Amino acid sequence: MSKRKSRGRGRARQTKMREIVFIGRSFYSQSQSMMSPIYEKLENGSYQRFDYGYLETGLEEGETFHIRQATAEEMGYFTKVLHDMNRRQEK
Repeated sequence: MSKRKSRGRGRARQTKMREIVFIGRSFYSQSQSMMSPIYEKLENGSYQRFDYGYLETGLEEGETFHIRQATAEEMGYFTKVLHDMNRRQEK
């Protein structure tokens, strides 16, 4: 962990690198905005919807992010999520 100073707050805070996975804008439009183009990979291996506003705010507050494209395995997972979501909406 690294110590970062929060902008405008004058105190150091502990932050860890947050891992952000880019899956693509098409997921946002194909899911009718129910999915995000970016997700945070959590320590337990699950994913949490993320958005560019959170990213911008975190950067302004001194957080550290690792942003990368999704692996083929992750793309398969998110493609299945999208497929299942669209199938539920059709019912």
